[in-house]
Amino acid sequence: MHTNNLNTVKVIFADSKYNYETNVSANSSEQSASEYFVNKYFDLGIYPKEDMQKCIGIEFTDNNKTQLMRDGIEVLINKIPDDTDLKIGQMVCYQNRSGIYAFLGTITDIYNIEGILNYAINTALGTYLASELRLIK
Repeated sequence: MHTNNLNTVKVIFADSKYNYETNVSANSSEQSASEYFVNKYFDLGIYPKEDMQKCIGIEFTDNNKTQLMRDGIEVLINKIPDDTDLKIGQMVCYQNRSGIYAFLGTITDIYNIEGILNYAINTALGTYLASELRLIK
């Protein structure tokens, strides 16, 4: 029996201390999630004190289309990281010569080459740009 994974929505507020992630239906789309959350007010207070906050945006993750499993590790294929997502010691996935995200490694060094960050991976030769790597769970 095939089971669909719940999708994930990061709900974003003007004050980031209120941001949170929640699971939504596996059948939901980014559009339906946006229609439900964005520009709506949510009570984030603790009873009896209300604390109404307006959602200003979302980050939608379709957990049925954006990941692949490799050795029990989820690779987030469609989540392209930026430099703020990556740090030394972090495990990432990178492509083989056929363009398939098949290799896992750990970031060992970060080089700034003419203002562009390049990431050295312990299991790879050369360096990679953030856009050439994928995050894992």
